[in-house]
Amino acid sequence: MGSLEELIPVITLPGVERLPRAATVGSASDVRRSLVIMFVLELSYTAPLERVDALLSDHVDWLNTHYASGTFIASGRKEPRDGGVILAVGADRAAIEEVVASDPFVTAEVCAYRITEFLATKTSPELAAYRQELPA
Repeated sequence: MGSLEELIPVITLPGVERLPRAATVGSASDVRRSLVIMFVLELSYTAPLERVDALLSDHVDWLNTHYASGTFIASGRKEPRDGGVILAVGADRAAIEEVVASDPFVTAEVCAYRITEFLATKTSPELAAYRQELPA
């Protein structure tokens, strides 16, 4: 597996000017606190799997777009198959809500999202650029 810089060389967030990786710009912790907030996006299917599967290709294209922009870090189906989970970063909740609203699953009304913001105070070394400190 490559380094995080090789995997995600630039953080690009919706509504935020393209910036070099937090570790290379000013105070890394200041950049992370102000620009990179972690989110768990949990989606639950609200329609039969046949309707979900019919939109799966479009959903995967949407996922790929947000991986390419640096917004998504990891994703996958839930087991049992009743939805999925996405680990995302964004400038704020409104930016993530905008991304979620553009999911073909949402526009076709086959799923509902639960968005949870959290402070990633402990991470693997590969995700250290996303690590945050608790507010004072």
